[in-house]
Amino acid sequence: MLCAATALLLLVGCSSYEPVVYPFGKTYTYEVSFADGCAVPDTSFEIKMTTSKNKFFGQFGLKYEYFTHDGTPVYVEKTGYTEDKGRVELHPPRMGMMAFTEVVPFPTYGLPVGCYVSSNGSIKVAKSTFTAANGKTIEYAYKQGDVDTLNLWDEEMECFVVTGENTNHYDDIGHYRVTYWFHPQYGFVLWKYELPEGKCVWMTLQK
Repeated sequence: MLCAATALLLLVGCSSYEPVVYPFGKTYTYEVSFADGCAVPDTSFEIKMTTSKNKFFGQFGLKYEYFTHDGTPVYVEKTGYTEDKGRVELHPPRMGMMAFTEVVPFPTYGLPVGCYVSSNGSIKVAKSTFTAANGKTIEYAYKQGDVDTLNLWDEEMECFVVTGENTNHYDDIGHYRVTYWFHPQYGFVLWKYELPEGKCVWMTLQK
């Protein structure tokens, strides 16, 4: 099934639509792990993501709270998300060790579920804690359409796969890739970032 290509990374008003995948006032907990060669994690911490009806530059509100592995709070980040009849899109966590997420397509799934999207675009990074990207226009490629079965929370879960990467500034920023696994009920349940230095970053939704 094909669906209309959706413009990514735009701050668009959400009118009166009531989110279904990411309802207001719900908190999602992610375990974040950094691993050399995508193998054994060498760093891990927790991010809690909470949705809000409050508007953020025309989008619904999204709050990320970062905690160390022992539960010590580190950062609070406020941003936005979009959910309407055409797509679900989250601004990712972008503070501290997650600053690099600025240079790849955000977690976005074009609706209806099961449709195929392939697109290219760009975003101008005005100011970021990922200083290598400041002032640069990042070009990216984005694709959705594949299906994968994850063993998550001790159950088999069919998910829809989204992949993306930056397609320029390899010399001064590096080549970053991302894969998101989207579930129609639980949203983005697994995020995998592949970094130029060979590390992988996994964000896994906890039940």
